[in-house]
Amino acid sequence: MVSIWIIIGLIIATISVSVLGATFSVVGLGALFSGAALAVWVMATSLEFAKFVLSAYIHQRWNYLNKIYRSYLVFAVIVLSLITSMGIFGFLSDAYQSAQSAIDGETIKLESLKAQQASNTAEIARLTKAIDEVPASRVSKRIAIRAEIEPAVAQLNKAN
Repeated sequence: MVSIWIIIGLIIATISVSVLGATFSVVGLGALFSGAALAVWVMATSLEFAKFVLSAYIHQRWNYLNKIYRSYLVFAVIVLSLITSMGIFGFLSDAYQSAQSAIDGETIKLESLKAQQASNTAEIARLTKAIDEVPASRVSKRIAIRAEIEPAVAQLNKAN
């Protein structure tokens, strides 16, 4: 005998999968045909509802339906399932594109920061070289140039 808890679990699982699948499908079809999103949502919702009702009808009346009508109804459920799948694909594609756009934006920022860091490092090297080019015998001149350049080097190091 089947436990009541298994039946309750099956009912909850079935309802949650159906509702989430229908929601993803409706939202996804709206994303695919964003020019008329509200109309698509209404149409997709009615198609989802029709798929559930038609599936239940076929299940209940299977033995009483003639083969041609039964075949047509099964074909209709398959077509409605394909439309549902297209909507879920639209939902997942939209989510992927949104995430990819965010990643692309962050990549551009990162590349810009890397270029700025390389520029700052090159400027620090140039300023350090300017100090090193002053002869060692001119200690006071080197100290004066170092004192003059140190704030700029500190600023560049801070920017890195």
